[in-house]
Amino acid sequence: MSYPRLQSWSWPAIIGVVLLFLAGLQTLRVNQRHFKAAESEPVPIYTSAGSLVTGTITIPAGEFYSNRLSLNRRLRLTGTFRTANLRNRVSASVIGERYFEDWKQGAQTPTFARTGYVPGGKISLLLEPGAYILLIDNRQNHEPQNIQTDFLLE
Repeated sequence: MSYPRLQSWSWPAIIGVVLLFLAGLQTLRVNQRHFKAAESEPVPIYTSAGSLVTGTITIPAGEFYSNRLSLNRRLRLTGTFRTANLRNRVSASVIGERYFEDWKQGAQTPTFARTGYVPGGKISLLLEPGAYILLIDNRQNHEPQNIQTDFLLE
């Protein structure tokens, strides 16, 4: 049994549907949004005013303490540190985050503040928006150091 009317319209209908489908796919392909893959860089954490490091921290021999600061506004970093006795010496400094890896390798890096190796010291520094690292360096000592700290952002 054949249906002449149905048979004469079925091939043009199928071809029309396929062409519409392909045109729709092409339109979607051409107009799709391009999303960039997420970078491996961590999302910045913006540090607000307040206490940053307070109390006693122990820095192992030949190591350092670091604290990342990511500021979205101008803030003043103030603080003091001191070792357990006058014969123990550490260095405190503030560097730009982009220089941190170089600093860890022992390279000379630009600093915003540096105390030198002393038994205690004070830092007071106005920081513009950006990323910084607060460092307390015990890499020149062969013994762990207990450091009394009081750093804050105002």
